[in-house]
Amino acid sequence: MLSHREVFNPQVYPIRLCIASERKFYNMPFPIDMGKIYAEAAAILERLHDLGIFPVSGPGGVMIPLTVTESE
Repeated sequence: MLSHREVFNPQVYPIRLCIASERKFYNMPFPIDMGKIYAEAAAILERLHDLGIFPVSGPGGVMIPLTVTESE
């Protein structure tokens, strides 16, 4: 994990690399935008707060049961 690409000069090109300032994980040649994953998780968390399913403050977790009913 590197804070910025400019940490090394000349620039390094490892197979797997996480750049914190970009919020990206590179598993060459496939980049993963961790910023988008964070934004989606934050949106889900906000919706759970709005529904009263998840506590507003403090640590915790939530398990939402998914029930399957048989249709007749």
